Amino acid sequence: MADAPEDLADIRRDLERGLGLIAKMTPDYVLAREMYDGTRAEQATSRAAEAIIRQAKDAPLSFAHIPVDVIADKVELASITGTGAAAKKALETWAEANDLDDESVDWIRKACMFGDYYVVTDPTGLDVDGSFTVEDIDSVGLSPLSTVRVYDKKTGRFPLYGVHVWDAGTKDQPITKAILYYDDASVKVYAEGANVSDADLFELDYSADGEPEDAYLEHDGGKMLLAHLAIGGKPYGVPVHRKAYGPQDAITKISANNLVNVEAQGLPSRWALVDPNAEIDDDIDDDFGTDGPDTLPAKADGRRDATTGRRTRVVPGAVEYLRGVKETGTYEAATSDPFLANMEWYVRAMAVACGVALFEFDLNGEQPSGEARRRAEGRSNRAAARIKRQATGFFREIADTVLGVLGISADVQIAFNPSETSTDKEGLELVALKVKAGVPLRTALLEAGYTDTQVALWYPDDAPALSPDLVTMLATALAALGNAQTLGAIDSAGIAAMIPEVFRYVETVAAEGALPGVETRPATAAIVTRREAA
Repeated sequence: MADAPEDLADIRRDLERGLGLIAKMTPDYVLAREMYDGTRAEQATSRAAEAIIRQAKDAPLSFAHIPVDVIADKVELASITGTGAAAKKALETWAEANDLDDESVDWIRKACMFGDYYVVTDPTGLDVDGSFTVEDIDSVGLSPLSTVRVYDKKTGRFPLYGVHVWDAGTKDQPITKAILYYDDASVKVYAEGANVSDADLFELDYSADGEPEDAYLEHDGGKMLLAHLAIGGKPYGVPVHRKAYGPQDAITKISANNLVNVEAQGLPSRWALVDPNAEIDDDIDDDFGTDGPDTLPAKADGRRDATTGRRTRVVPGAVEYLRGVKETGTYEAATSDPFLANMEWYVRAMAVACGVALFEFDLNGEQPSGEARRRAEGRSNRAAARIKRQATGFFREIADTVLGVLGISADVQIAFNPSETSTDKEGLELVALKVKAGVPLRTALLEAGYTDTQVALWYPDDAPALSPDLVTMLATALAALGNAQTLGAIDSAGIAAMIPEVFRYVETVAAEGALPGVETRPATAAIVTRREAA
């Protein structure tokens, strides 16, 4: 962490390192986006193939986006809350003003695609006393193609400052602007020209009638306004589909070649075999007039063009006579089966390499269910869990920044929706078995993927978490006690002593789970023992 330097030379030095990092990592980010979109360029062996490939780029075939989409869909922000009424209200207002439910989905997906993503919190609004208003605090996502957060060189763990650069101005007078984010302030700089990469050309950005201090935008909170989400790496992340690059490149090539083959199937090449024994008169006198360059006017017939048209024509219903041709035929185009078989192999390789269930690629339309589906999604669920841990710090940092510029101190809690929810028969049976084995009902439901809000609504904290099986067990126990008294196996005193223990056991099971072999009150067992002895 660092405060904004006062010397322009130091600002330029920081800017130079930031611009260098952006330029260094841009090719990797562009490649990640092209692989996700399926627009990676392919080499063509002919002009016709090149035209087909170029046309196919308008509607690309991409499988590499599937690992990104599958895992990103499992990382869904549920809530951002803070301790204290002021913090809670401020975060709710900020989240609603920034449409955080939708924005967070976009941030996470782009972070999974690029490996890195940034969000800047921009306190643009001021009320009458000069304080920031929470409604006007904008949290905006920034592409890693134009943004970077710089870390210390020794460990690569401690953020020093951030840089965001963009083109401004007009076509006739282009300007490159940049802003450097520090813990105490953000510094605006600019340079004349488009895509300026030389930091020495940048100057402090302030109005003509202003002062250099106007280029410094101070803020409270003691943290830079730029948050960084790095996926699967430090200090910078790795695209979720990084291991899909090889298979996707092969799939794109196979698809392009198959399109060329489809062209050959629709318009096949043909051949004609000449009969060596055929008499073919190609004399110029037959095919052309007698007029030549040296023909005398007395012998001229006025004809110098060909006397016949094309030898071959394709007219529906016509019979073609081909002089001197022994046999004709069509070159057979390759079948699509080898292309599709190769493509399927590479799709499977992509699924294995990226840890995504094969049914997500829907090759055969087969969708497993129950335990088979949970096992197949195991790796992608674990990957989503890791991203949730990384995203927790990311969203907490953004929320802390918002509260910091508002002057509010509070602890922030981040919650994500479960990656999966057991709603099928096998999943609910597993929940029932857990409860029967002694797992508290609330815990079993949370492990099954239901949210804490749902469980709290079904089973409030001040109410026993009675499952249907537990209610049935209670009814059976009470009925058995009544039958035992009717048969004289136990008297009313024993019943009066045991019924409270039955309810106490039910409360214990509902709150803590069953305790096999543990007696809540040994005295009750003694009553039953005496009755059995009698």
